Amino acid sequence: MMSDRAIRNSGNNRRRLGLAMIEAAIFIPLLILLLCGVVEYGWCFIKYQGLNNAAREGVRTAIREGATDAQWQAAVDAVLVTCGRDRDGSGNQLPPPSATRTLTPGVGSPAGTQLTCTVRVRYSDLTLTNTSLFPLPSQLTAIARMSKEGPEAP
Repeated sequence: MMSDRAIRNSGNNRRRLGLAMIEAAIFIPLLILLLCGVVEYGWCFIKYQGLNNAAREGVRTAIREGATDAQWQAAVDAVLVTCGRDRDGSGNQLPPPSATRTLTPGVGSPAGTQLTCTVRVRYSDLTLTNTSLFPLPSQLTAIARMSKEGPEAP
């Protein structure tokens, strides 16, 4: 025969088990949501770094003596190829993200002039899942500045 104490302990064990299941049902979805947020923001930072690389390569090409608009734009595009998603959900190859590229004041500037390359991309072209439960930027903007090379004007 079971004593009164054993009967009470078995009831307490069941209540503890039930409480643990309720706690798990509450916290596991929250932990999964937190993990998804960390992955999405990590993806955003990786893509932002890629845009910074594209802007830096563009301005590095533009500051060289004799550089043309086609050369610095091609340098930006070459880096942008690695910034987007490679494939969609069906495994089809995706094109690089469309970007707005600007260079001010321009490749024809005299030596010593500071050139600024700006690259803007809609984040929806880069996003990992095309949906998000978290606030994310609508576009990413990267800016790089360098001084034009060459002999300075007298």
